[in-house]
Amino acid sequence: MNALSTGFLLVISTSGVVSKPLYMDHQVQEDYVPILGYHNIGDFTSSLTTELEDYNDQIGYLTNVMKCNWMTMIDLGVYVANGEKLPTNTCIINFDDGSADQYNLGLCAINEHGVPATYYIAPSNLGTSGYYMTKDNVQNLFELGHDIAAHTLVHARLSDLSYEDQETEILGSKVALENMGYTVTTFAYPYGDYNDDTLDILRASDYVLTRDTSQDSSWKDIRAPLVSFDPDTLLHYYYIKPEGLSGSQLADKIKYTGFWQFEGEFITINDSDGDVRIRSSEIYRATDTSYAVLSMYDVGDEISVKFITKYSGGFTLDMFLYTTSATGGFDVSVDGVTYTPEAFQPTDTGYLQATSSGGFDFHNYYVNVPSLSPGIHTLNIVNTEGVTIHLDKFRLWSNVDQDFSAPSEYNQCDPETDEYCTCDSTGTTPTPAGVPDPTCSEGIITQNICCNPGCSACGGSSCGTDPLMGENCCGGPIIASGRLCDETGFPCVISDPPTPAPVEASPSPADPTCANGVSSQNVCCPASCGTCGGTGCSSRPGASLCCGGTVLSLGLSCDDSGPPCTISPASTSTTPAPITPSDPDPDCLTGVLKDNICYDSGCQTVGGSGCGADPLGGHFCCGGVIASSGRDCSVVGTPCVIETIVDSPSDPDCSFGMLKNDICCSADCTVCTGKGCGSGVGPDYCCATQIRASGLSCDNNLAPCVIGL
Repeated sequence: MNALSTGFLLVISTSGVVSKPLYMDHQVQEDYVPILGYHNIGDFTSSLTTELEDYNDQIGYLTNVMKCNWMTMIDLGVYVANGEKLPTNTCIINFDDGSADQYNLGLCAINEHGVPATYYIAPSNLGTSGYYMTKDNVQNLFELGHDIAAHTLVHARLSDLSYEDQETEILGSKVALENMGYTVTTFAYPYGDYNDDTLDILRASDYVLTRDTSQDSSWKDIRAPLVSFDPDTLLHYYYIKPEGLSGSQLADKIKYTGFWQFEGEFITINDSDGDVRIRSSEIYRATDTSYAVLSMYDVGDEISVKFITKYSGGFTLDMFLYTTSATGGFDVSVDGVTYTPEAFQPTDTGYLQATSSGGFDFHNYYVNVPSLSPGIHTLNIVNTEGVTIHLDKFRLWSNVDQDFSAPSEYNQCDPETDEYCTCDSTGTTPTPAGVPDPTCSEGIITQNICCNPGCSACGGSSCGTDPLMGENCCGGPIIASGRLCDETGFPCVISDPPTPAPVEASPSPADPTCANGVSSQNVCCPASCGTCGGTGCSSRPGASLCCGGTVLSLGLSCDDSGPPCTISPASTSTTPAPITPSDPDPDCLTGVLKDNICYDSGCQTVGGSGCGADPLGGHFCCGGVIASSGRDCSVVGTPCVIETIVDSPSDPDCSFGMLKNDICCSADCTVCTGKGCGSGVGPDYCCATQIRASGLSCDNNLAPCVIGL
């Protein structure tokens, strides 16, 4: 990558006598930027869900109280490529995966507050199910001024793929999005997963920078560094997790301290005996924002760090440290010009002093740098007396008021013409409660129920597990809410349901025998896959569309469309009518009972290996999947769990899953452990490392679990 300049030509004046601080009116902002990483927005479903009330509070608080100066990742890439300093209080929002709730629930708050965001999209997933945004949604985001960025073609786990397939995913996603009309300069790793091949491909690509996942930074400043002086760091910007935090709590987590940490991307210039290193023990931390110190002990020990200035002028370099020498015992150079530091006095502006729990007295030393040009600068510190020195942090004071301007324009929401201007605090829908929709013109209709348009289906067996949750997608909760479409928007009950319009023919030619694809049992994959399902299916041409679990989840019948699709069984008696949440079945009278799991009566395989490939799919026929759905037979119909039979479902013999050694994977997995286990229903259900980490024993849990744990 050639995204970052390596240096600037600087003119440093050595005239003048260093005697006291000259410029203490204007502190120069540090080169850090918080990147907030969101996944799902709405009611809690996983550790990646930010509840809507928290989310709305976060966006409002950071904008109006913390005064975040919002920009996108594409804006950040421009600053990084030019080696320029960011505007004060810069903040960035990222959304990963392109889920529909980011559009239906998350778009409201950022549009209301004029916040541009970056959406990392896997283009091949768009519109494949109700979980994902549609291409029209993404186009609307782009037209509103948001940044569209690449996240592989199908949200692939890159380290499972060959070099060639990684190139297809990494570069193909960029090309696909650019063919849709978007400028794509940044890339994010799905799952934070990569290997050496990944990094080699990215270094040779036209991406400006990439973004990893969150990072454990308990020993140092938790904010992501703005300027990556190490070129490889361009490949690893990190986000901060916002889940479970209020607006003020998140602001406290990302607030600026005004300092650079010495340990951030420092370079050891000289170390005679290997003891120049970071010390993160609590005894060295002098203040609440001291995360670690950088220690030097010997004569000639020398380190180097970099920083950025925006304007020309004179600066005071302010260093907070501990030294055992009464005279300091160290020299400071900026861009090769050496200065002798002096100690601040307690009466000086900006003076800071603290004693660590280890008894080290930290206080400020300074040098006056008469002239700096805009750009990147190098700070070196050398131990001149062989004393103990613990370097904590440093900052700049400038004689110029840093009047930063906004980085980019943004299309502010217009309530007269735009849909998303007033947020519904309940988070169930972006349609204001007072706007009637008697014909459900923008929702999904089943009988007289009008569901949210982001639902994968309206009613039916899986409505309670839909990403938008049951109150948006299930008939029972919608009826119980009392919302009438004559009075409000979706979700609601239609007083006079319209006559359904005829269903248009699928644009893809029907292929009931999978003559145009490759099949495995009742799954029809695209012909480009070569084979359908089995080990390594996600690494074939077509990626996850070559895996049975993914194809089944699409819900496409080969009677209506070509591959990928599901082949209808010979008997038409295997497809039951959908059971709505208003039809409880506490005794499993309409299903098939095995232990405490009530399976759908249409299942050909009831639990056990292969249940995920049943024509009805794992959500109807696999015990582990049904148990994890939390569907109670006293509340809903099949598939469901009879809670009164056993208090704690167990599977000590892995009869409801797929067994590999002592790992009991969900029966819905396409591969149980090993290469390709992350495809299909995901690593938490199918990969040994994640299942072991869950700590779930099969003695008192259904798959996924560990035998004998």
